[in-house]
Amino acid sequence: MTRKVIIVETSRIILGTVFVLSSTAKGIDPMGLSIKIGEYLSALHLTFLEPYSLELGMILCLVEFSLGALVLMGIYRHWVVRLTWLLMLFMTLLTLWIALANPVADCGCFGDLIKLTHQQTLFKNIILFGLSFVLVGSPRKISRILKKEEIWPMVGLMAFAFVFFTVKNYRHLPMKDFRPYPVGLNLQSAVDDAHVKTEDEYTFEFIYSKDGKLKSFDMNNLPDDGWEFVERKETLVKKGESAAWVDFVLFNSKGEEVSEHILHHPKGAILVMAPFLEKANWSAAEKLNALYRQALEQGYIFYAVSASTYEGISQWRLQTKSIYPMLFMDATTIKTIVRGNPGLVLIRKGIIVDKLNYFDIPNIKRANKFIDKVLNQENTPFRHTWTAIPLGLWIMLTLLAAIRRMRRAGKLSQLKEHNTAHIDKL
Repeated sequence: MTRKVIIVETSRIILGTVFVLSSTAKGIDPMGLSIKIGEYLSALHLTFLEPYSLELGMILCLVEFSLGALVLMGIYRHWVVRLTWLLMLFMTLLTLWIALANPVADCGCFGDLIKLTHQQTLFKNIILFGLSFVLVGSPRKISRILKKEEIWPMVGLMAFAFVFFTVKNYRHLPMKDFRPYPVGLNLQSAVDDAHVKTEDEYTFEFIYSKDGKLKSFDMNNLPDDGWEFVERKETLVKKGESAAWVDFVLFNSKGEEVSEHILHHPKGAILVMAPFLEKANWSAAEKLNALYRQALEQGYIFYAVSASTYEGISQWRLQTKSIYPMLFMDATTIKTIVRGNPGLVLIRKGIIVDKLNYFDIPNIKRANKFIDKVLNQENTPFRHTWTAIPLGLWIMLTLLAAIRRMRRAGKLSQLKEHNTAHIDKL
């Protein structure tokens, strides 16, 4: 294998793997990606596209995954590497603008899995752009790991697997929650701990002057009166921390904080959470009303939580005929806690025991059994049994094809060496 082939193959593997990992991390949380796309559209003054941010995010994610997967499989090499180069050119220029203008908090390149600074994101994209440039210059040197008859089945499986994975994570909430409020969190303890902030730790250096000479002293070894104080320098040793759960603050219509009441309720609480009720999907309204009645009968508390105005709440009540009481919370915190709109959060003894998107809210017949199952007896139901299986199948088949390609290349290399040695003997 020549040096140029090694460079091309290394570039192909790194670039394709990063694309696949990045798109998969975003595909786990489609609503989070939608929120990030909305931030970008707002910063670019393209607010007319914000209602389509979910669809735009999913399309962008699919394109990124497809290009990475095709690069790894080594098929459609000429146009795939050109599209990859164009995408990296666009992303590099975009992240340069982000690094200079700081329009969003973070790029969202890897969803909530990995947080990068603007400078780290720009550096990453410059490297990936360079790798894509290598591939554009030598597309024929990219190894094709699939046989001709395997190409279309593998491309079809790849596209289906990723779309299936993304849609499942949208309908049933992320299969892996990387945010500060995952299922199983003892929210009561977390909120209590959050109020105890760790202070920043510093070391202090004192500069004194004597006979025209400067000398440094620490706090425990200060000089006598013959020295003249010049300045004090401080160095940050350890940054203090405060947990994100401090944002879990609920208010009733009178402006009174009721977070403690929710977290310390002896039986449990069911919270219907939506950042803005006027934008929430009301198809599950009848099921929510039935769930509310069942919760009251069994002694649980039930609230809707939103950042809506009174006009928005009135509109929601009119459309859904709901009578459950309302609480208020910051919209960003609601979006962080649950990605559904509306979403359901169940809390037992201060612990988040389940979170549901509105698709999974039980119907009227199952409402009673659902409350008893989740809040009283059993563990949280797992809703992602099949979510990653098609994607895992594609990964497994791709790896097997790559191993087969490596073995075939090794046999050809041995055969070539054998023939060369045979000719030399002749």
